[in-house]
Amino acid sequence: MRYKGRLSFLKRTRRRSKLTQGDISFIAGLTNTVTISRYETGERIPPTDILLIYHILFDQPIATLLPDYVESVRATIRKRCEELQGIIENGAPEHRNKQRLAYLSATVSRLKPLKALTTTTEHEQ
Repeated sequence: MRYKGRLSFLKRTRRRSKLTQGDISFIAGLTNTVTISRYETGERIPPTDILLIYHILFDQPIATLLPDYVESVRATIRKRCEELQGIIENGAPEHRNKQRLAYLSATVSRLKPLKALTTTTEHEQ
């Protein structure tokens, strides 16, 4: 899946620090800047180690570095939790199922859209 333009938070975060893609490549142990460029333009989703580098180096939560991608994953989890709730509700009424339903319900409530986070981050720039 391509996220062209949606990963610009990576680029903006790096640019605010005045570090170059070459600097990030060096810190990440990469031999060229092409890979970092692909992550920052959305051609590729960065792997966990690159996300952790941005997170640690720039002291930014991963959710603020990839807000659209995080929201997409949250929406998928929310939808699947709601589907699972329906499946469990139609099953045998066991105590364990009540606990599972309570947890899923709390999760769905917690996974409301993060647009407020994205808006706050954009205003801080």
